[in-house]
Amino acid sequence: QVGDIVEIDGLVKGTVQELGVRTLKLFGEDNNLKVIRYSDIHKINNLSRSNSWCIAEFTIKNNVDTEELKKLSIICDTREQDRHVSEWLEKNKIPTITRKLDTGDYSCQLGDISFERDICVERKHNLDEICGNFTVERERFEREFMRARAYGTKVVLIIENASWSDIFIGNYRSKLSSKSLVGSLLSWMVRFNITVLFCKPEESARIIYGVFYYYAKEKLMYG
Repeated sequence: QVGDIVEIDGLVKGTVQELGVRTLKLFGEDNNLKVIRYSDIHKINNLSRSNSWCIAEFTIKNNVDTEELKKLSIICDTREQDRHVSEWLEKNKIPTITRKLDTGDYSCQLGDISFERDICVERKHNLDEICGNFTVERERFEREFMRARAYGTKVVLIIENASWSDIFIGNYRSKLSSKSLVGSLLSWMVRFNITVLFCKPEESARIIYGVFYYYAKEKLMYG
């Protein structure tokens, strides 16, 4: 501000006399008035102002009551037919709720609070199933993801019995080319902000539970 002693680019030192729209006027140590364009300034050091300190207190929860996380229930869509996920959840005494979901095959609930509009998991049995979604069922599939985006729902897409390598070498029965499948998956990831995970069927339930467990934990920690 006017009256401050400044050093510009380590070369020019003086007192600010005027701040214009495009230039500033500086009364230099050599008693000459200099007009300097802002566009020519790379670094300015204000010698009139000392460092300032601000002390503020913040409360950050760095732990979570694990008893609260035990209230986590996994919501299973009524259309989900394969039993290997629900059997693993039952075996590990994880509460489940079966009801129709607007988006995805699974979501979660913590106590009485449902997160089905916040996060969900869509599970595919293999690459041929997702190929079908991107071809004959594309319109319906896209509507589902557009609905998730409108809700602000985070979608995790799990594809079993598959990997990126399987896609690249065309290790599936569908006639959809590997280039088209890669393009569809990557464009879906960007367009709808989804996460794509590949796994074995016996790993699905653990991943699904883990996604929801850590989502609930983050919500408890940070809201």
